[in-house]
Amino acid sequence: MSTNNANINTQPITDYFEVAPPVQLPRVLSQTVAAGLIVPQGTKVDVVVAPSQDIPVEIFAGVPDSLKGKTIKPVLPALTTAVRSVLAKDVPVTSLTEADKAVIVTGLSTISVTVTTAQVDQALVNTLRSVALFL
Repeated sequence: MSTNNANINTQPITDYFEVAPPVQLPRVLSQTVAAGLIVPQGTKVDVVVAPSQDIPVEIFAGVPDSLKGKTIKPVLPALTTAVRSVLAKDVPVTSLTEADKAVIVTGLSTISVTVTTAQVDQALVNTLRSVALFL
C-alpha cells in the first residue's frame, strides 16, 4: 500500500498528551542483601533510601573540591547529553581529548561550577559518572 493514500495523522503526539516532569524517586543508599541476590520469600531486607536532593556528593570516594558541599540533585543538570556521551566512553581521563574535557567544563558551568580543562581529572570524571547513576 502506498503511503500517499494512507490515512496518517501527522499531528504531533504532544497535541494529545501533556508532558509531565520526571519524578525524582528516592534512591537506595544501602541494603542488607546485595541487589539481584535471590533470597527465600520472607527474608528480611533492610533498605536505606533518600531523595537525591538530600544525598551529598561526598558519598563517593575522591570527590574533587569543585563538587564538595553539593548534593546530587543540583549536580544532575550538568550531565547534559553531551557530557553523558563523554562519560559513556568509559576510558581513563588521559584518553579524553581536549574537546571532551571542554564538554565537561561547559556542562559544569551550567551549575556555576568553574573548572578548566586542566582540572578535568580522573576524580572529577569518576564523580560525574557516579552522579549519573541518579539520572
